[in-house]
Amino acid sequence: MISGARRTLIDRRSFIKAAGVSFLTALAPRSLYALERTDAVFASAFRARDGSYGIATVSEGGGIIDRVTLPARAHGMATSRATGMTVAFARRPGTFFMAFDPGGHREPIVMHTPENRHFYGHGQFSPDGSILYASENDFDGNRGVIGLYDARNGFIRIGEYDAHGVGTHDMTV
Repeated sequence: MISGARRTLIDRRSFIKAAGVSFLTALAPRSLYALERTDAVFASAFRARDGSYGIATVSEGGGIIDRVTLPARAHGMATSRATGMTVAFARRPGTFFMAFDPGGHREPIVMHTPENRHFYGHGQFSPDGSILYASENDFDGNRGVIGLYDARNGFIRIGEYDAHGVGTHDMTV
């Protein structure tokens, strides 16, 4: 340790609150009002009474802060800590993911897998938020792959890695 340097510890609650700053600053006033009165915010996929699907951000008390409509049922989600963008992946064997800005500043983007592929419902962002990694199944190749999507350029597919197995599911970056 450098002489005179001070080590600052941060507790879990403070870290989580700090990590959500970009999300919080982008919300509408009514949503901000709800968030000021909660310690935690959750995002969850849901099926509405009318049969439609979506993602809801929910306070720890169960109040809905915001909703985004999805084209079909979702499974897992990933949020970029660097940009605040969130992606909801279709439930397997689904072929879409939707990238959206929880603050509503950008239009949602729906992307689909290449032909003869499906998502396994999970993905992660690179630490800088520039790449989205998605677990996929390659039917014809009888293998799992990690699809690479350019998160700074409309989430276009830019490549893939072989996952060296079948049934690629969840992942951590």
